[in-house]
Amino acid sequence: MKNFKNLIQFTLLMVFSTFIFAQDIMDIAPFDDNGDPNLVKTILGDTLDNGQRANLNRIYRLQREGMYLMERTIWVDFPLHIIADESDMSKRPPTLVRGKYSTGNNISEFFKFTKDGLVHTFKGIIFQGVDIDRKYSDEWNKGLLVSGDDISITFENCIFNAWAGRALTVNGNDCSFYFRDNIWRNGVYKKHQFGGQQNIVFATYIDTLVATNNTFFNNGGFFLFQENGIANYVLVEHNTLFTSIIDLIRMRDWVKTGFRSNLFYGTHAYGQNENERKSGWFDADEEYISLFPIDTVGVDLMNTVGLTESDRVIEVTNNAYYFPDEYKTFWNEFPDVVPPVWMNTRTQAMFDDDTNYPYLVAENNFEGDPQFTDNDMRDFVVKEVVSFCKTYRNGGTPTTDRNYDAYKGSSDLLVLPWPLPESLTYTNTEMLTGGHDGLPIGDLNWFPDKKALYVEGTVGVNEISKPFVLDFNIYPNPASDHTEVSFSLNQLTNTTLEIYNTKGDLISIPLREKLSSGDYNYNIDLTGLDSGLYFCKLKTNSKQITKKLFIVK
Repeated sequence: MKNFKNLIQFTLLMVFSTFIFAQDIMDIAPFDDNGDPNLVKTILGDTLDNGQRANLNRIYRLQREGMYLMERTIWVDFPLHIIADESDMSKRPPTLVRGKYSTGNNISEFFKFTKDGLVHTFKGIIFQGVDIDRKYSDEWNKGLLVSGDDISITFENCIFNAWAGRALTVNGNDCSFYFRDNIWRNGVYKKHQFGGQQNIVFATYIDTLVATNNTFFNNGGFFLFQENGIANYVLVEHNTLFTSIIDLIRMRDWVKTGFRSNLFYGTHAYGQNENERKSGWFDADEEYISLFPIDTVGVDLMNTVGLTESDRVIEVTNNAYYFPDEYKTFWNEFPDVVPPVWMNTRTQAMFDDDTNYPYLVAENNFEGDPQFTDNDMRDFVVKEVVSFCKTYRNGGTPTTDRNYDAYKGSSDLLVLPWPLPESLTYTNTEMLTGGHDGLPIGDLNWFPDKKALYVEGTVGVNEISKPFVLDFNIYPNPASDHTEVSFSLNQLTNTTLEIYNTKGDLISIPLREKLSSGDYNYNIDLTGLDSGLYFCKLKTNSKQITKKLFIVK
């Protein structure tokens, strides 16, 4: 995956270049005094007389400090791009708020992404879990649902606030997600210790997951969750994970992964007793809960990506973790409760087995107190988390929402204080230069001068970077009625060639089959296509390459 970083940059460039080229930004007014849900009405009504979308390149821009009522779920079968106005960044970002059905019940998801193969973008948006009645949800609420396959969504500078259920659920396969500079915060569900999942929940197969410079603050659990599936390419880098009731990373079937420079503070406060361990609450095989777990992947799953166990590449480096003293006191009060570990026995054994797992690397991970500068914040959140866990361990139900905004004096939980009241800066000198890149461990947005130096990494230890696609050419180009696509593979892999127009519509799929290593040439029939610019996308299990194709009749 040597050129994966370039692929990400190219993809983003293509998306935003399309935006700029189209010059089609539609400003949407917020929810007004007359109760007009402008956002939903505008997006759903943005069609031609024949029912087709008026412009597939449309960008919907929302006003800062505006509230946007989601009075119904939008079923998204078109490219959706929603951004915040950037004219005054000192103002609170626009907020999406859950409305109600005529029955009085809250709507379900804000958006359901149903059509395969589309690209979506959210930038600078608050996804608010507090309901329109300004109350914390006492139900298992959900924010977004992806049901289509091969969908790509980018979330940048977004805030997911107060979700009792799931912020994002992915039931589709072969999807890609890019999370950069986001915050998940104040996620609480009082009815069960597994609630408050401000999480990203995935189905069987993930193509790409990139999570860089995000903060997970005062939530229930599950930053990333995939119980029985395979994650092809994953980069989790420079994230700050501040407290949780249960585990945060439950993705054990990584294939090619960079897990670097992340900060875990006070996570999995609940601990684990023997019954929970033997029942598989937090891990399989009666293993103890660990902050970073992996497991063997089923042969059938590995076959889907054309690999074996020995091909797995996982780089876990320069991560820091710490359990505050308040947790240790709580665990000691319950003799049958044991604390989490960094790696459990099964995970550690796999990293130690260089014969069967030559590309598993774990280095420079350590335990240490970051010494947060905001002690009042730390003390409040840790105290509330311990109280929450202790109540459950004693058979009760917590009565507090643990909401940090309310503690800081906000009387209206629907309207976030701005700027946000929490600060995750710290002073530990080892951590301030302890990242794999010499930068502070954790989310660099808490250190703006250092964030300016950050360059997003790739997975790159030893054979980690070995690509499946060695070359990809189109000739002739420009072409008229036919052209030839040539490429080389160095491993058995599923291979797909797709042609898209400039609107992002999939025009044809000239190739879709599993190919062994070797050189390939395919003659592509272009007689049914008009003159213009098209994009050829070559996809394997490990990477994608997109090149321009010009057709001149």
